[in-house]
Amino acid sequence: MWRDNTANKFFGQWLLDLKCRKPFNVAVVALANKLARIAWSVMSTKQPFELKV
Repeated sequence: MWRDNTANKFFGQWLLDLKCRKPFNVAVVALANKLARIAWSVMSTKQPFELKV
């Protein structure tokens, strides 16, 4: 999952920082939670997701 540099490109530095602070499985669940919240927001508002960098 984090074997290359694409994690920072697609998910931001917060995920890499979280992986350093917490166990791997906790970081995976946090990422799944974030993606689920994004999906719910897109489906409920019917607006496209805008990546804010």
